Amino acid sequence: MAGTLLGIIGGFLRGLVELVTLRAMDAVLCFPPLLLALLVVTLAGPGAATLILVLAVLYLPGFARIAYAGVLAVRAQDFVEAVRVLGAGRGRIMLRTILPNIAGPLLVQASLAAASAIVLESGLSFLGLGVVPPTPSWG
Repeated sequence: MAGTLLGIIGGFLRGLVELVTLRAMDAVLCFPPLLLALLVVTLAGPGAATLILVLAVLYLPGFARIAYAGVLAVRAQDFVEAVRVLGAGRGRIMLRTILPNIAGPLLVQASLAAASAIVLESGLSFLGLGVVPPTPSWG
């Protein structure tokens, strides 16, 4: 959700917002996901809350980049200009006009991210850094 919003905002507003959003996502993408997860979970301690936070940060750039690319393709369409001319605000244009038109690729990314998150969580649980034993594991 947060990655999608960052991608939509960065792609629609452009300028400094776009630059900051994309560079922040590039910074997260610089680190290998498994090593970053191992580092954070080792420092913060095992548990479901830590694991969910780590997985959210790891998968944030994928959603942001897909949303950003979708916004760049959709914002030049005539129906977006028509809504803008009718007087709709930026928030309404982003959430009611652009978001439904980029939902398909985002849903595909969500299914791939869910499968990958289960594999990563089961690997961390195998190492003893996943969820604590009374809590059931995802994988």
